[in-house]
Amino acid sequence: ICMLKKIIALGAGAFFSINVFATEDPYAPALPQVWSSIIIVSGGPAWSNPGKDQYLYPFPPPQNNYYIADSKSDWLGTGGIFFGLQHFIGASDVIGQFGLGVAAASDASLSGTVGVNGVPDVYTYQYKVSHVRAEFKGKLVACGFQTLQPYLSGSFGVGWNHAHDWTPTTIDPVLYPTYWFTTASTMAFSYTLGAGVQKMLTPNWQLGVGAEFADWGKNYLGGDGATLNQGPGMPHLYTTALMFSIGYMY
Repeated sequence: ICMLKKIIALGAGAFFSINVFATEDPYAPALPQVWSSIIIVSGGPAWSNPGKDQYLYPFPPPQNNYYIADSKSDWLGTGGIFFGLQHFIGASDVIGQFGLGVAAASDASLSGTVGVNGVPDVYTYQYKVSHVRAEFKGKLVACGFQTLQPYLSGSFGVGWNHAHDWTPTTIDPVLYPTYWFTTASTMAFSYTLGAGVQKMLTPNWQLGVGAEFADWGKNYLGGDGATLNQGPGMPHLYTTALMFSIGYMY
């Protein structure tokens, strides 16, 4: 009888083990059981906000220039590289990725018209802003789904915004000579928020696609050397990007 009980117990244990193995997530071997290193390269098209209306007050007072930004958005390219570590968060089905990254973007073009002392549309203007940032980045991946794993991401860091290529026109160069603002670089706080899905192709490789909102921070042109110490700019330049990524875990 004791031997029969042992056989039944062993048989039940084997059956339970077989069932657990059969229902195990087939993607589990591709998920990190210990701290793992990962590198992710991402990039895609982005759209910038059109700018901000603002007043500037040239010397001598009481002159004023009213800069009215165009309502159209500009498209540009953006990309970055991320180095981090990943691991399950507690006993949940969520993986956390944390690390450092570098990102950059092509020039965002800003344009508009200028009213001078209450006279509208005296000038048109255009200038460009380029952006590079170093960031601390995090990502939460829900790995309880077999086909695609949704994720949320975010980052914050230091951005360098380079305002350049100021190009003005005027309706009358005699009555309204143009202001020539200089190139300027500004260091700013920047951050991103993102969401998307990823797919694990092998235990090491993964692909992803998502949307990412970014705040580049402030940017300003330099002064004209005579009447203004600081040219047009804005406290925040926002972009929204469609990001494609490829990652390698090692």
